[in-house]
Amino acid sequence: MTRGLLLVDLSGLFHAAWHATAHKELNEAFDITYSAVRGAAAEYDAIAICCDSGGKTWRHEKCSAYKATRLERDAQMIGQLRDLELRLASDGMHVFARKGFEADDIIATLADWATARQLPTTIMSDDKDMAQCVGEFVGLYRPRQRAT
Repeated sequence: MTRGLLLVDLSGLFHAAWHATAHKELNEAFDITYSAVRGAAAEYDAIAICCDSGGKTWRHEKCSAYKATRLERDAQMIGQLRDLELRLASDGMHVFARKGFEADDIIATLADWATARQLPTTIMSDDKDMAQCVGEFVGLYRPRQRAT
């Protein structure tokens, strides 16, 4: 029996941790996210760390107003997130990012791939939009929902 595949929305998880730890040590969001991912990964046969590529995406081409009201990301936050991606990759995890795509695009693509193969899959994300991917072989684990 397989424990299946874990698809991690690293960008979303880290972003939430970054804002939740705004007045704490600089590496607090890194540590929280790293621990959460490592702990969850131990329960699965395979893991895919899915990341935003940064910059414009295909959605910006479709709609110029896409995320137009969002503030620019903090340089320290971007640096910590990139360090986290490198750390997880050095731990042997597969990190997926593609220019022009967001983490949720990659997650949806991998969820479709896993469904076609009837592979039990869990998406680890607090993004409610990920519920669109849930189906017979795909579930959603929302870490912040569990904590409350």
